[in-house]
Amino acid sequence: MGWKTFLLICAAFAILLVAVRAEQRAEPKSYQWAMQMVEYCEELADSFERLESYHKSVAKQCRQARQKRLAELHERLADEHDRVADRLNELQEAYERLAKELRR
Repeated sequence: MGWKTFLLICAAFAILLVAVRAEQRAEPKSYQWAMQMVEYCEELADSFERLESYHKSVAKQCRQARQKRLAELHERLADEHDRVADRLNELQEAYERLAKELRR
């Protein structure tokens, strides 16, 4: 995995954040829409958690193969995926609160 792949993943992460923030600024349509966003955030968070796990295992393999630089890169990717998953979980909670308010 080279720098190009790392940069591609970082760019995808940036696009995801821009999309999520743009979605946050949009007017909520209904309770059903808010619940769909809850499910969407949950699915995305699960995906990023799986990616985090993958990069941790690859980092471990790289350390065993004495490829220190690759191991460091995979550890950084794992950390970033963990941060994204945490933010998506926070976003999911916000949409749950929104859904609760819209239901009233």
